[in-house]
Amino acid sequence: MKDYPRKLSGFPDERSEIALSLFTDLRFLIFRSSLVANFNRDAFLKKMQAYKDTYSILFEDDDHNFLIRITPHTLLHDRRSFLLRVPANPEQELMITLENTDTEKRRIDVFIDDRYEETSYKTLTLGPGEQKLYNIPLPVESSEMAPLVFRFVPDKPFKVMLHERQLKYSS
Repeated sequence: MKDYPRKLSGFPDERSEIALSLFTDLRFLIFRSSLVANFNRDAFLKKMQAYKDTYSILFEDDDHNFLIRITPHTLLHDRRSFLLRVPANPEQELMITLENTDTEKRRIDVFIDDRYEETSYKTLTLGPGEQKLYNIPLPVESSEMAPLVFRFVPDKPFKVMLHERQLKYSS
């Protein structure tokens, strides 16, 4: 967490987009323009337009503070391309939506770093052009203090989009 002020300093930019996509249930962001030296509203709105698929402004107050909705989309394309931090709560499931933009069937192995480093915790498969919602039960942990770090590893380089990511309580 200590790196986040640096990672978010250029918001909105590619580095901040990647940093924010690591959090499972992050849906909204409050951007306080008073914390940005020489804030230029027009330049900020122009930068936001470049990330319109990820961020949408819901509200702006008179001081140019913004309430922003986050809709993360992450391209999985190499062996260690994406990590997702998930609170360690055995009563919840991770819900993710994956989309295979390739013309062949693909496999994505899901690892949990520091726990299931060498063997896949789950294996997900997607047909050509398929978009699918997966529910992944969280493992029972002795400590609920440290988050689980899920790592998504495609079977070979290809384009799979990770869209929705959220937690739900198991039934």
